[in-house]
Amino acid sequence: MPDPINPAANPNPADAKPVPDILKDAGAPAAAPDILDDAAKQAQAAVATEEKRLLEADPKTLSAEDQTKRIGIEKTREEKRLLETPEDKLNDADKVKKAELVKTKEVEAKSKVVPEKYEIKVPEGMTLDQAFLDKVTPVFKKHNVTQAAAQEIADIYIANMKAQADAAAA
Repeated sequence: MPDPINPAANPNPADAKPVPDILKDAGAPAAAPDILDDAAKQAQAAVATEEKRLLEADPKTLSAEDQTKRIGIEKTREEKRLLETPEDKLNDADKVKKAELVKTKEVEAKSKVVPEKYEIKVPEGMTLDQAFLDKVTPVFKKHNVTQAAAQEIADIYIANMKAQADAAAA
């Protein structure tokens, strides 16, 4: 008589579980809940609760600081509404507000960009020391100095140089 078939010793290949590839999975992050994700969710919930408190409160009972926060929240919500609402669903006044908002956002974004080359304006009668600008440009870029900030630094430097020249001439 033949030996009986032992299912544990002769498993069905269709029931086989994939064997983990140790080399492939090495260094992969474990599938565990991330503490930072939980903290972020708690922070979002706290912000939402605070916003709700400020928006539902009588403005007369709020402190000056809370009134400022409330105005900021209302402004942010209005901007979000304008930006997310399709153009055809906005009235004429909202279309104008949206166009102004988009233009303002573009200007803000552009002002935060570090230029490839700085274009410093100097007062009439003065010349730009291009060699000096070439020396400070890498430092400006290293510290993410915008065009506006570079011009402000240059204006201070120019005023200082003019004061020194005037003092030496006196």
